Amino acid sequence: MVKVRKSLLDQADKLICGGREADYGDPRKNFSDIAAGWSLIIDKKIKPEEVALMMAWLKIARLFKTPDHVDSWVDLVGYAALGGELAQKMGNTDTTDVLASYAGGDNNGNYVGPSRKATLDSLEIV
Repeated sequence: MVKVRKSLLDQADKLICGGREADYGDPRKNFSDIAAGWSLIIDKKIKPEEVALMMAWLKIARLFKTPDHVDSWVDLVGYAALGGELAQKMGNTDTTDVLASYAGGDNNGNYVGPSRKATLDSLEIV
């Protein structure tokens, strides 16, 4: 089993530190460009690290249908790593506060009010 984990991590590493970066450039710039476009479309400011969260969610939603699709698992690992990096580059040395805020929580992981958590709890993926 450890071999499978290592393989997924290694594949993601090669993609986000090699091929994908060569194709799309610096992740911060690329995710900032994506965030700017999405912000125009939905008329709400989106941050680069939120792009990583949304892309990770896209992969998770796909994995509900095809849990054996290895490429989606590799991409999910990559988006998680990039999101953590982007959150730290934004001055958040501890990513817990960033991730907790997206789930409606505080820095201790406590739910503090209506936010995305209500939406996540009510999701029904078929």
